[in-house]
Amino acid sequence: MSAAGRRQWADRVARSLRRLVRSGDRVVFLAGQLYREPLVPIVRALGAHAEEPLRGKGIGQQKAWFRHRLGRVRDRG
Repeated sequence: MSAAGRRQWADRVARSLRRLVRSGDRVVFLAGQLYREPLVPIVRALGAHAEEPLRGKGIGQQKAWFRHRLGRVRDRG
């Protein structure tokens, strides 16, 4: 998605978050940095806890994280 497209997307998501998220809520971001970056401060400003389990992970590490969490292990045979 282009930078302009991400901004438009983030604006739409931010409007939804402002309606849905309450102080004390937990919001888990399972998106890449470019997508979660503009949204995390909004969630925190609403008093919610923002979790970023993929923060600092490259795409290979992200895929491994998902595989592990989903209980899928590749057959090595």
